[in-house]
Amino acid sequence: MKEFNKLNKSDYEELCKEACINFMPTGDREKDEEKLLFAVCRKVYSYLNEPLDFIATGSTSYKYKWNLQRLVKERQTESFNTQEIVGKFVLEALNRTDKDLL
Repeated sequence: MKEFNKLNKSDYEELCKEACINFMPTGDREKDEEKLLFAVCRKVYSYLNEPLDFIATGSTSYKYKWNLQRLVKERQTESFNTQEIVGKFVLEALNRTDKDLL
């Protein structure tokens, strides 16, 4: 039987933060959000030793959010709002300016 890595709230927050920390918006908010969500998915899926396989239909952003939430909910060790946490770091990155990286 395959053993699965688990994820607690602080680790999830740190993965989201790391995925978004050096991102600089291009001005295309929709594409930027997709890039950030994909970066978060890549971090979390890697941490949990899962392949980047996505299911769901709809926009690319929706697909990333839905799959991320599905995986994290399956592996979380405590109750926390997966979308609120990722949303905080994505929104922070989307609103970043050049001065914020200095």
